Amino acid sequence: MPSSILKKILVIDDDSITRKALVKILNNAGYEIFEADNGNLAINMFKIHTPDLILLDVVMPGMNGYEVCAKLRLLIDYHNLPILMLTGLTDAESVNKAFNAGATDYITKPINWTLLEQRVRYAIRATDMHRSLQTNKAKLEQAQHIAKIGYWEIQLDSNEVVCSSELMQLLNLNKSLNNRPIEKFLKMVHPDDFDRLQKTFINSINNAKPFQIEHRIIRNDGKEMHVQQQTEIIFDINNNPISIIGTLQDISEIKSAKDLISYQQYYDSLTDLPNRKSFMVHSKNVIDGPDHRNEIIVTCLIGVDKLKIINETLGHDAADEVILAYTQRLKTLNSGNNIYISRYKDDSFALLATAIMDYLQVNDLITQITALSKKPIWLGEHEIHISTSIGLSLFPLDNDDFDIILKGAENALNRARDNGGAQAVYYSEKMNRKARARMDIERDIRKGLERDEFVIYYQPQIDIHSGLVSGMEALVRWMHPVKGIILPPAFISVAEESGLIKQLGNVVLRKSCQQTAVWNRRGLGGLRVGVNLSPKQLLNKDFQNEVVSAIKDSGLPPSLLDLEITESMAVKNIKNVIASLKQFQDIGVTISMDDFGTGYSALSYIRQLPINIIKIDRSFVKDIGAGDDGSIAKAVIAMAHSLGKTVIAEGVETEVQLDFMFENGCEEIQGFYFSQPLPADEFEKFVIQHNTLQTRQHSN
Repeated sequence: MPSSILKKILVIDDDSITRKALVKILNNAGYEIFEADNGNLAINMFKIHTPDLILLDVVMPGMNGYEVCAKLRLLIDYHNLPILMLTGLTDAESVNKAFNAGATDYITKPINWTLLEQRVRYAIRATDMHRSLQTNKAKLEQAQHIAKIGYWEIQLDSNEVVCSSELMQLLNLNKSLNNRPIEKFLKMVHPDDFDRLQKTFINSINNAKPFQIEHRIIRNDGKEMHVQQQTEIIFDINNNPISIIGTLQDISEIKSAKDLISYQQYYDSLTDLPNRKSFMVHSKNVIDGPDHRNEIIVTCLIGVDKLKIINETLGHDAADEVILAYTQRLKTLNSGNNIYISRYKDDSFALLATAIMDYLQVNDLITQITALSKKPIWLGEHEIHISTSIGLSLFPLDNDDFDIILKGAENALNRARDNGGAQAVYYSEKMNRKARARMDIERDIRKGLERDEFVIYYQPQIDIHSGLVSGMEALVRWMHPVKGIILPPAFISVAEESGLIKQLGNVVLRKSCQQTAVWNRRGLGGLRVGVNLSPKQLLNKDFQNEVVSAIKDSGLPPSLLDLEITESMAVKNIKNVIASLKQFQDIGVTISMDDFGTGYSALSYIRQLPINIIKIDRSFVKDIGAGDDGSIAKAVIAMAHSLGKTVIAEGVETEVQLDFMFENGCEEIQGFYFSQPLPADEFEKFVIQHNTLQTRQHSN
């Protein structure tokens, strides 16, 4: 530990296994640990123990991590308490939500135990540095009042200077400047600041106006001092200026403190390179600067491959040494002063190269970068061989917007790494067009929600024994004013990524409940409507209220609303999903597991989940009767029945498939054999005609 006094850490996680693991690891690292399994207890323990750092789980029953973090921030500010959020949610919205609540950083689940101690140590160290800086700043402000200010006076008729003893000490002068011409005083000014200060003095004397200026002074002992001067003009009884009185304040420490703060904001403490923020500012200024005609500007991201392995095998100190050694090699590239290098992330660097005239020079740059990793790095007895993945994006060839240029370089770097690393990949305009197309879709979705362009189609679900329509699955369609009907695969992923899925899902939920309630009031036979959920909807704390509101406003009985989740959704968030689903079952809502069999859930998981219906995925149905004996579908039906669940088979398209499901006890079927998804008016006609026909056949 960096200090003999134990640092205190409060671990907040409702998962006892994760919490105990965190406590054990951090205890072994020399920290004093306190633990809490809920938000209210955590806040009380914080008030009692005043920890130096908090590890906080995001998803907890009752008060979630975001709420706990926000309440803690009301008790202590951002800089004096690092809060590291533990989360399995890595999308941009969840990360932004953590930081908006006041989180210092976040650690993704599953937790990388090797890196955990390092992240904790650096967070505590940064807080200690901030506190130390604030303390020094307070001391500096106090010292300025009593020992860092001197005064002087210039008589305008004689141009002579009179100064105080404090000023003499400040300037390290043994003899007084009293009654010396102002030129003697100005000789102490730093040569680079002399002309500016002299002009300021002359303008002040000629115009009888005070001034304030910062500049440097070279003392007799050769020490450079940053000073601030403030002046006032003294007038005689006839309002004529007779002298200038000024104060000279040593602001060297303040200047150093500001420089330190600026350094921490814009530089990486390990490598002494500009950080990502600096790179963004510098690059935008360059690209938005003067005309770059006939010039290529290269944005290059360089990732050190397999740094994680070095960290896990030799420790984070060894990984830091590798980064430092590679940093020194990168700095050798900037011989022509046209390359700006920064540390972009823990394992990657960013490089902006200007004055590149053609592709040959770009290839030369790649060759130089690649050559930097050919020689091994020695760490004591260990010979470390590294490789690098390189992602490049070119201005203006790929785009003229730096944000898109940078995103292109990131995409190219990811492709290089996905392909095995140790290679350079260019960003292509094709990928850029995809990015723009995605932005267009997101924009159109927002407009479509405002204009009510999303409608619901319904695919019938048939009771296999009575032959009657028992329910339907609600499927959203986008009636685009230009492109016509757009099916979900073209826009659902964008809605998920952008966070619009919550608003879209609520539209589908409300419209489906309202329409189903109308049909049931018309006597169509107690139809049940299945509504597909996204993970963001299900785990949203406000979603239960939205469901209750939709049921209440529509008048639909809760049992006739079927919320459909996917197998993969359930397994990834099993604990939180179970808690959410139980809330819905408590109010009488039906729960289905959609696409069953396509994921990887164990039987033990299925037993835990509070579900009523299991839907066999169409992939296990489509080949029955065409070489597939249906053994998987048969096994799913048997398993579901053993657990007391109803079974719906999706994708039934042939009579052979229908007979198979009947023979094996499947309760309901859904598929093109009976109907494709239909708009509301056509669905209503289908139900009336189908049920009428079935009733006649049974009566005969």
